[in-house]
Amino acid sequence: MKSCVFVTILLSIFLASTVYGTTWEDLKPEEVVKRATIVVEGKFDFYTYYTDGTSSLTIGFAFKADKLYKGHEFDLIMVAADENDKEWIEKHQKITGDSFYF
Repeated sequence: MKSCVFVTILLSIFLASTVYGTTWEDLKPEEVVKRATIVVEGKFDFYTYYTDGTSSLTIGFAFKADKLYKGHEFDLIMVAADENDKEWIEKHQKITGDSFYF
């Protein structure tokens, strides 16, 4: 009986720990530009989107680049976004008219 209680307490301690599925690094904008291959300013084209069919969480949107800051100019830029982020991205772009930087 004591061993069951002991094991239960140990498991509770280990399971109560905080676990993160993803991590990210806070970077200053200068560091992001330094590490990036391409940096553009522009807007999403929500009428054109792509999916590879394997992940229902990530979709790609065509991105119209208005300014090129770093890298080579491309005819088509596709930006992958989480399906759950589409709504706020579209709302932000529609309400503010602001461009996004990638």
